[in-house]
Amino acid sequence: MNSDTIIPSQTGLKPFFRKTFITVSFSALLLWPLVWGSQHADLEVLFGKIKFFQLKTVEVKSEWPLTPGTVKANLADFQGKSLLVINPKRVSDSLQRIPWVENVSIKKQYPDELLIDVETKRARAIGLFRGQSYFLDEHGKTVDKVANSMLEALDLPFVSFRNETEMREWPFPRVLTTLEELKTTLGDQFKISEVYLGTYPYFRIFLVRPRLEIIFNLENWFEQKETLVALLRNPPSQLGQLHKINLVFPKKAVVSSHLSN
Repeated sequence: MNSDTIIPSQTGLKPFFRKTFITVSFSALLLWPLVWGSQHADLEVLFGKIKFFQLKTVEVKSEWPLTPGTVKANLADFQGKSLLVINPKRVSDSLQRIPWVENVSIKKQYPDELLIDVETKRARAIGLFRGQSYFLDEHGKTVDKVANSMLEALDLPFVSFRNETEMREWPFPRVLTTLEELKTTLGDQFKISEVYLGTYPYFRIFLVRPRLEIIFNLENWFEQKETLVALLRNPPSQLGQLHKINLVFPKKAVVSSHLSN
């Protein structure tokens, strides 16, 4: 005797409901990123409640003149927050706004520690901008306003110029290199107090010990080093105390003194 066997549906859903289920599921997948984004703040609250990842320690390492306390004072309040919701880039960007900060390294040390390492800029000179003195880096960019408390710790030359437009025409790294070589050439007996950058390539240095003005051409100053040293150590006796030495011309020195003026 033949009998019919009825095989039940594998999904347990009628065609209409199955189609509706697929449509709803697909729509949910498309809408999930928008829902997640709108609920992001709630997600931060959720992560913040996970006590295992709540921040307990912020360790800061910094270089002079920034202290760890100064860096921490510029940080957002992370008290009670989870490491999961702390954005290292946001922390780094906020610290980059502090004068003297060159680079910032942020590391999360799970389960509850944030490590911050701050590298500072190097001041190479002091410049005057619109009546205010600033520390300058190796590229001639301002670092911070000059504080009297830092002047003794930083033995830096003062760089002056006629205007900021002419200042930008000078290759500042080369100026600093030239200045360092001049200081080495002169030794401890002669101290440079100021460098004046005029119309490129002419610049002046002023010695405070002895008081003397020396004019150079950046393109040929190196060839005049021996002449300068000879004049400083053995000035012409008939001129007395030297007042100015002009070395802008190759293999030539124009010397003047208080007696000749």
